[in-house]
Amino acid sequence: MRLPVVDFGGRAVIIEPMVRGSIVSIMFAAVLGAGLVSSSACKKAEKVDPLVQEVLGKLKEFRDKGCACTTLECATKVQNDLGQWMLGEAKRLSELDKKATPAQNAAGQKLSDELNKCAKELAEPPPQPK
Repeated sequence: MRLPVVDFGGRAVIIEPMVRGSIVSIMFAAVLGAGLVSSSACKKAEKVDPLVQEVLGKLKEFRDKGCACTTLECATKVQNDLGQWMLGEAKRLSELDKKATPAQNAAGQKLSDELNKCAKELAEPPPQPK
């Protein structure tokens, strides 16, 4: 099964079902590469933009669901659900470049990395006793 082709800044990305955490990495990198990474920080305290807050909340939600999984099938479904959510929100998420700070970008990347780590642990066979 192939998911839709998405155009991020002139680059077409075909999203395929996740293997070992790759769907979230692809989607997160595409969204953040076009958005959060390029924002600049202000020295004064900043309000959290509602879109940034929503994205970080969704990433936390999907990370918590994925890390609660006990099977690779479950974790794969959670990651695919996250990818589908990002595809559905791609137009709105393109505004992140104007709204997020580097610290918010780092927080989002950390959540994505944690979700990928949980999926990877389920994908790897347990070590054999010697």
